[in-house]
Amino acid sequence: MANITNLAIYAVIGYFLLKNKDKVGQFLTGLVPLPIGGGGGGTTTTAPSGGGKGGTSKGGGGGGVVSGGGGSFTGTHIYKTTGKKCSCTNEGEKSLSCHSGGGGVTVRGNCNNCSLDNYEATGILQFTGKCGCGGDEATIKHLGPSHSKGNCCWSISTVTQAGNVGFNQEGPHPDTTKPKPEKTLGNVGSLVGKKVGIKSVIWKGGSGWHQEVWVDASGSGSNWKKFGAKDFSSWGATKTTSTKAPNQQVEFRNDCSGAKWLSLDVSEIVPGGAAAGYARAIKVKAMRASIKRAYTTFNTLSDSEHDESPICPGDGGEYVIAQNGQIMCKDTHHGDV
Repeated sequence: MANITNLAIYAVIGYFLLKNKDKVGQFLTGLVPLPIGGGGGGTTTTAPSGGGKGGTSKGGGGGGVVSGGGGSFTGTHIYKTTGKKCSCTNEGEKSLSCHSGGGGVTVRGNCNNCSLDNYEATGILQFTGKCGCGGDEATIKHLGPSHSKGNCCWSISTVTQAGNVGFNQEGPHPDTTKPKPEKTLGNVGSLVGKKVGIKSVIWKGGSGWHQEVWVDASGSGSNWKKFGAKDFSSWGATKTTSTKAPNQQVEFRNDCSGAKWLSLDVSEIVPGGAAAGYARAIKVKAMRASIKRAYTTFNTLSDSEHDESPICPGDGGEYVIAQNGQIMCKDTHHGDV
């Protein structure tokens, strides 16, 4: 009887694995930490023509529809990447002539002639507490050309030394919307002397653009929290545009003495939808649900003549597979397990 019972058990398990071999494979290869919240972008809403209200003290371009944060993600990239990148140069610390007079320093990384429309721009910055006339914020700038006086225009993700997170716009250079950020979407605490990860995501959708700002306060580059998103169709400060520069320069910038961009990356992404890893997590959840359904009562191996299961012999014997994989017999006549 024991041999028959074992054979029946193997038959049930083998049948389940064979029937669900693709899902089992996804489950085994997809065991990753699940993103909390929702991670990425969801559905993109195209901003109204003109980009809505700028929300700035200097006119402003496409403020568009701005929303707050929602979710966190563990991993290097939030969205699925294509393998394409823009080449970035870490320019280190250089002297800065302040427009208000005097001098200071600027610490920049420039990714020149970046042809990508849909990408994640990620920088790890070592903050300091010595900031001059250029301001104390760290920024990632999109869609505009190289930073020369009179050039236009950029949409910016901003993180200040005090930890305020949000968006700004610039154009023509050096006119930038104020305050910085225009609207504080969250705060990560003081970043003086700390290492921080800043990620600005942008993609083209219809006649407009979608932008997100994420921060990794641990500085590890793998623990991201989303602080906000906006949809817009024009950008700039005292002057605006609705056309990406053909020689787009993605710029990482901080104007604090001793600060360093420890890493720079601009990677093309597949825009919208679930975050990288989040889609895989959904498959894992589906697989878990499938396994849970398999942990229900099995009647298919019952002996019709004696109304008993070969695994659980006895009148009305049925069996269930518990969450821990243990097989338990159930007496249907008495309701006992």
